Amino acid sequence: SHFERDPCMKLTSWGSTQFAPTMRVVADNDFAGDPDGIIQLAHHLLSPSVEMRGIISSHLRADDHWNRTGDSVTAGIDSINELLAVMKYQNTAPVVRGADGPLTTRNTPADSEGVRLIIEEAMRDDVSTPLYFVCGGSLTTLASAWLLEPRIASRMIVVWIGGAEYPGTTPPPPVAIVTGK
Repeated sequence: SHFERDPCMKLTSWGSTQFAPTMRVVADNDFAGDPDGIIQLAHHLLSPSVEMRGIISSHLRADDHWNRTGDSVTAGIDSINELLAVMKYQNTAPVVRGADGPLTTRNTPADSEGVRLIIEEAMRDDVSTPLYFVCGGSLTTLASAWLLEPRIASRMIVVWIGGAEYPGTTPPPPVAIVTGK
């Protein structure tokens, strides 16, 4: 069977039905920011179709109103670990640091544990399940991984949520009105 050939495929039960993960997921978000990232993470952790391969905490802009500590990467890791503890999912997947800030130039990667995790997971040849890189907020860690290893682009599917609202469809969040961002 497929499960015997692929050591990363594990059966998980949900009620009386058993499922095997159909995808590998690496999540990268500004987990110290608004709660959308941590809610997305909880959803992926609870999904029997997901094999969580890594969780990356990346930076918020220095002037972001959610950046209350000045070290949003560490604050994000704390939020991730709190969620994992509440869910009793400690040691489910590596929790690592992503980019601490934006790229300094378009062609200079900001290396981090998150960059290395992305490259390692994308370049695996020992699994058959597709890799989804789900991210919100900054794309610095992903961009850095691509700068160091461009072949990852054809080896994963990227799902990103972020950016401003489309003009004329939804009013911007209140902070965007106040700060003009």
